[in-house]
Amino acid sequence: MSREELKESGAQKMILARLDELEDDVAELSEFRDEYYRVDKEVAVLRERVKRSTTFEVLYGVVLVTGPLLIGLAPSVSAWLAIPGGLLLLGAIIARLLWPSTANGGAS
Repeated sequence: MSREELKESGAQKMILARLDELEDDVAELSEFRDEYYRVDKEVAVLRERVKRSTTFEVLYGVVLVTGPLLIGLAPSVSAWLAIPGGLLLLGAIIARLLWPSTANGGAS
């Protein structure tokens, strides 16, 4: 638009109306931005909880298998293997009892 056209009251009213629309859009979009950052933070926290829970489950499974395996091998290999096997099994059971339940998402 030329300077002459911009001086017309009709053009100014159109520009002001468009400016109001854009300001409303900015206000609405800023709410979405705030919600996005809140949800993004929540997703990061939940991913970390899942990662910790998965790590615990893997270690728990390994220890739960290794302990009884050592106890089972003790009579045929060496009797002292029953001690670390029993400790591993006991540790796995205690860890399962103390670790927060995975039913609530592994929240700690």
